[in-house]
This record gives sequence, C-alpha cells and structure tokens, in this order.
Amino acid sequence: MLNRKQKRYFKVAILIFISCLFLYLYAHEKGYTAGIARLPVALSEKIARSSKQESNASKSLEQFYKVVHVVDGDTIDIDKDGQKIRIRLLGINSPESVDPRRRVECYGKESKNFMFDLVRDKKVRLELDSMKPERDEYQRVLAYVFTEEGVFVNKKMISAGYAYEYTYKSEIYKYQEDFKAAQKLAREGAVGLWAQATCGGKK
Repeated sequence: MLNRKQKRYFKVAILIFISCLFLYLYAHEKGYTAGIARLPVALSEKIARSSKQESNASKSLEQFYKVVHVVDGDTIDIDKDGQKIRIRLLGINSPESVDPRRRVECYGKESKNFMFDLVRDKKVRLELDSMKPERDEYQRVLAYVFTEEGVFVNKKMISAGYAYEYTYKSEIYKYQEDFKAAQKLAREGAVGLWAQATCGGKK
C-alpha cells in the first residue's frame, strides 16, 4: 500500500504524463512533430554537406591542371574541366610584357619566356593562402603554383631573377620571408633582371 506522500507523488506524475501526452497529440495534429523529428536529421545533413564541400575543396588543390597559356612571368591560364582559369602567382611580380597601357619593361619578354619553359603544356598544382583572398579585383585566382616535378614556380621565378618579391599593400602572406630571402640571393648574385648588363641591377 502507498502512503499518503507516495500517493501524492504518484498523482503528480500521472498529471504530468497526461499533460505531456496531450501536448504531443496537439503538436502532432498541427504537424509540429514532423519538423521536430526532422531537425536533427536536417542539421546532420547540413554538416555532412559542409564537410563534403570542404573535403572536395581540399582535394581539388591536390589535383594537377594543365597549363594552356602563359600570359607573362606572373600570370598563367590553366584548364579546369574544360574551363580556362586565370592564375595570378602570389608573392611575385614580373616585368611588364603584355599590358597595352604600358611599354614592355626591361626583361619582360625574358621573364615570360622563362615561365613558358617552366610550365607551358605541363600540369601544375595550386595552393591557396588562407591569409589572402581567393581572387583579386580582376577575378584571377591567387595561388602558389607547383609543377608535377615539385618545382615551386613562384619561388623559382624569383631565385632565377625573372621576377621579384611582391608584397601587396604591406599584407603578410605565407611564403613572404622565403621569397624575400630568394630575392636577396638573386640580387647578390646579379642574376636575371638584377644583372648590371640587363636592367641596371634594378627592378
């Protein structure tokens, strides 16, 4: 037999159960329960889609793309699924060779030819920089470029004296110190555009 206190707890429990049952039936009739039941699934699906997209984005950077055109010493075009994508190499700048608004700068043609020999008709991998936007104001993809053979094209252009380190608006980027060090060596070695016989040793 239940004592008076236990009976009181039992009655309260029954009332709570009945109240919850009525609330559930009301919600079910209004269609709320379907939305509640769907919520965790919807969230899990959204998380799964997000993870898949991030995975695909990461994977795409590990793919190699054929270089279909060399614009100049710091800009190339790649083929991605039949679409031509323009790539502006991060952290470097080369003498101007194609801009109709400017005259061809000293060592501009040589810089373009060197880039041509490095990557034309070859496959390259792209690396984006989390400290920089994915595209510039001209909608060119900003990236570090690596050949299948492992040549770091951005750095090679600097170390060989066909481009110089370029810091845009004093912004920091991933390989900034490496590129500055490579330029220092190129300048000290008087190679490429740093040679006195070509551009007076100045950019």
